[in-house]
Amino acid sequence: MHRRTLSKIGVALFTFCFSLFVQAEAPLTGDLIDRWIKSQKAVQEWGDKHEEELSKYEKDNEMIPTNIDDIVAPLKASGLYGQVEDIVEGYGFSTPEEWASTALRIFGAYAAIEMQGQQVDMDAMRQQLAELEKNPNISAEQKKMMRDMMQQGLAMMEKFKNAPPEDVEAVKPHMSKLRKVMEESGGGLDD
Repeated sequence: MHRRTLSKIGVALFTFCFSLFVQAEAPLTGDLIDRWIKSQKAVQEWGDKHEEELSKYEKDNEMIPTNIDDIVAPLKASGLYGQVEDIVEGYGFSTPEEWASTALRIFGAYAAIEMQGQQVDMDAMRQQLAELEKNPNISAEQKKMMRDMMQQGLAMMEKFKNAPPEDVEAVKPHMSKLRKVMEESGGGLDD
């Protein structure tokens, strides 16, 4: 998909979709993670070439994709779905949905691991949000934008904390490769 979408996946990792559907899928394996990592460069390059067309169909109100449809809908709407399907099939994924689901699970586990190494104080973030609301020097429009970003960040952190433990364990041995993918795609938890 295009660069902005892939970066959003990296940041959020996504983010962020650990619904029962995702949890019911086959376990992440080293082979599946490696195939996804290898596919990422090809998908990213394709997305860079089609960025302008895909951006017409992305949701403007979302910082990052939070589910499979957020990733796949622009492909379908733009008529480019088949091209991505051909790419991901070359890496053993049957559909772009399977590829996107794998990406969300990998990056959800990646984010959970990264957060384990950092002291993320969610209560402090909630306090900052409350102080933002009281600040008379910030316009209503700026408050709304900042509030939306902070609330989305808090929601993502909650999802990361709840990443399936088996996904986290499967991703741990691949962290250095995933960090490299994140750096190359312009995404990352600390960007």
